[in-house]
Amino acid sequence: MTLITCPECGHEVPGDAATCANCGHPLTGEPALPSDPARAAAAPDRAAPWSRAMLIGAAAVVLGSFLPWASVSIFVGSINVSGTDGDGVLTLFIGAVLAFVAFRAMKPGITRGATIFAIVACLILFGIALYDFIDIQRVASDLSSFSDDVASASVGYGLWIVLIGSAVATVGSFGILRKQ
Repeated sequence: MTLITCPECGHEVPGDAATCANCGHPLTGEPALPSDPARAAAAPDRAAPWSRAMLIGAAAVVLGSFLPWASVSIFVGSINVSGTDGDGVLTLFIGAVLAFVAFRAMKPGITRGATIFAIVACLILFGIALYDFIDIQRVASDLSSFSDDVASASVGYGLWIVLIGSAVATVGSFGILRKQ
């Protein structure tokens, strides 16, 4: 059986195939290109920019998980609460798994299932960060109404980084899915 290279994604497909099994590009009427590993490696991957966005977002989530998520100030000083003191452990783990998927997505041929897994992971990350953000805002509001400038709480920059990173990773994973 003769293998040809899909002109759209660069994957090898059987010579008698009507469409590419990877990207669905119609192959009828296309000139049959002999399979050439060098040509396939040089074929542009349309999902690569989205993979980089997902990787940057995942890296931001991992970094933000170690940084302060909340700051509590009282009249004698302030305390920073790290992300890894709570839900940051979960975001750290999910962010690391997501970074692995993003690295894998940088090479052509990531499966649709892996992309859908990445989308679900991104949405879970965003949900955790948003929940903690709202919770800290609620505590800050309760403290400000309870104590007259004796104590205050605010969202730390680590939680902001996790929230923004998860949003960027979500956009990147949806972009990869769209290009598949």
